[in-house]
Amino acid sequence: MNQSALLLLLLIGLLVFIETTNSWDLNLFRRRRQWKRWTEWNQGRTEKLEELDEILVANDEN
Repeated sequence: MNQSALLLLLLIGLLVFIETTNSWDLNLFRRRRQWKRWTEWNQGRTEKLEELDEILVANDEN
């Protein structure tokens, strides 16, 4: 009886460990994907600002 209770606790602990590490990996993957999206958006915004800057410089020269 005592060994079966210990085995049950060990199995529950193992399941909890597996679930928490899986969710942590999933959250890390989501954060990485969100960071990539934000970086791409920011890069596009920077390119547009550089184009506007070139237009303003060309207008100032004229």
